[in-house]
Amino acid sequence: MSSGNQGHAASTAQNMQDKVSGAVQGMQGTAEQVKRAAQEGLNQVRDRAGEYLQEGRDRAMEMERSVEGQIRSQPVQAMLIAAGVGFLLGMLFIRR
Repeated sequence: MSSGNQGHAASTAQNMQDKVSGAVQGMQGTAEQVKRAAQEGLNQVRDRAGEYLQEGRDRAMEMERSVEGQIRSQPVQAMLIAAGVGFLLGMLFIRR
């Protein structure tokens, strides 16, 4: 091989190595972006889940206060309803 061809081959090899190196760096950058996007999505899901959990707790406490208020304001009716529900559940379980 002549020295001109060797120089051209070396230049071509270096050029290809540079392109491969650039492609690898580009893929690493893309992978890092995907990782960051996934982490942000996970954080958003975690935040929403926490908000939904707190909202559920608040609603449960509100319902508890409401039921308790109804029981305190009408205790006889509450006892009769509870007895009726207990009777129906008992009948269902006895039949099985």
